[in-house]
Amino acid sequence: MISSVSLVCRAEEVLDNGFRMVSFDNYNEDGAITYRFKVKYWNSSPHCKFMSFKVGTLLVIMGSLANDKDGTPIIVAERVEYLDSGVKEAKEL
Repeated sequence: MISSVSLVCRAEEVLDNGFRMVSFDNYNEDGAITYRFKVKYWNSSPHCKFMSFKVGTLLVIMGSLANDKDGTPIIVAERVEYLDSGVKEAKEL
């Protein structure tokens, strides 16, 4: 089964093997819950732009859901856009 994902999130720490953590907050009447996901970008080079974002950079990720070798859900990013502070439109990588 192929699952499409569109996610607005923050860049978090870079992990081994071409993965990066991202996080987003889900707000409800009880407060906010922060969710974290491992993301693998199609270009997993350690020098690609996705791996060099500062922690906290606001990202828009489009991709699909998959499982890593341990069965943990991951996001495979096919397209990533970032939002600069002070700029109101997304920048495509």
